Amino acid sequence: MTRPILAVEGLSKRHYHGAQTGYIALRALVEAGRAEGQIDQPSFFSRFGEPFWALRDISFEVGPGERLAVIGGNGAGKSTLLKILARVVRPTRGRAWYRGRMAAMLEVGTGFNTDLTGRENATVNAAVMGMDSRFIKRKFDEIVAFAELEEAIDTPLKFYSTGMKARLAFSIAAFMEPDILIADEVLAVGDAKFQRACLQKMSSLGEQGSTVIFVSHSMPQVLRLCTRGIWLDQGKVVMDGAISDVAAAYGAKQMNMTGEDYENYRPKDAKDPVRLVNLRALKADGEPTTQFDVRDPVTLELRYEVLADGLQVAPEISLIDANHQEILVTGVRQSQQATAASAPGAYVGRVTVPGDLLNEGVHHLTVRVLSFERHERLAESREALTLFVGDQAAGDSARGDYLGPIGGMVRPRLDWTIYPDPQAATR
Repeated sequence: MTRPILAVEGLSKRHYHGAQTGYIALRALVEAGRAEGQIDQPSFFSRFGEPFWALRDISFEVGPGERLAVIGGNGAGKSTLLKILARVVRPTRGRAWYRGRMAAMLEVGTGFNTDLTGRENATVNAAVMGMDSRFIKRKFDEIVAFAELEEAIDTPLKFYSTGMKARLAFSIAAFMEPDILIADEVLAVGDAKFQRACLQKMSSLGEQGSTVIFVSHSMPQVLRLCTRGIWLDQGKVVMDGAISDVAAAYGAKQMNMTGEDYENYRPKDAKDPVRLVNLRALKADGEPTTQFDVRDPVTLELRYEVLADGLQVAPEISLIDANHQEILVTGVRQSQQATAASAPGAYVGRVTVPGDLLNEGVHHLTVRVLSFERHERLAESREALTLFVGDQAAGDSARGDYLGPIGGMVRPRLDWTIYPDPQAATR
């Protein structure tokens, strides 16, 4: 088994809500310590803030060349974990260790002197990270070119925009050829072109054997770069596994999905003419699931029973987005329905929503069975099943290389034709 390049063992970190900022007088510390009886007790420090655990007893290992995403909501402990890994803060309990050289980008502009030029900051920052002068000189032109700062490299950093600082910081860290690269939301301030370049560079580093640990709220970025994910919630590891599985589970949780692949229904009373039995969503191979990629076809299977004689019925399914807006409705119309009455018995209705149609996000399914002759709903269950549709951002969906949000209820992949306007010359 490959020896890990980084390991976290029983890591915990305690912070304090409402801790006093600025200085605390020595007299206040001594008097508080006397009152508590022991100056290093948590109860003493709680006089200056309520304690809470940012991390609670987490453990994991990372192998060479792995590209690991750490995901979770605000306050989950992601940034605290990365700061401990980068030796910026110390853990309260447990330990974290790594082998080799680490480059960490935790906050835009960290370690820069705004009075120095971009060139001077790049040289100093690279030296602090462990590069010798010859290595810096050899890589300097590549760093500047990647950051696209050729014209501003001799300008003081105080005149740089946030995006320019981010490009410089990333370039320095990436081109020092680290064994471990840690990036915490560093792409949030860059434009789409810079984001793509950074993702490609981090992916290339991983292919060359470097380990990448990446924090981002952008699931397309995470899915495109990483192969493994760790989901943190309230300082604890909820899930550790393949990034597609972790991202889908996290997205489902965020949208309050049930995760069930079918629901059972009973008629209100014995007089109900139709009973809904179950609803499932199936992958192309027939496996039931609630998690799909935007490119996957989604087969919906509804089972129902006709309990009364003389009916002509047909199933219908509505897809509703997270804002409770109806996306599409699909059902058997009279031209497709057999003219004979639906005899009492059990039925299965199947329909497939093609791939590259649904947009990313949560889709609720409402199912019903209709009567043609009376145009009424004989049975219905609202939001009977919830699907999570994600995008692996692999470049071959309607998203392409764009990593930002895409609006619209649906997102079909359509073929466009672009050509010169033949009427332009006459206008």
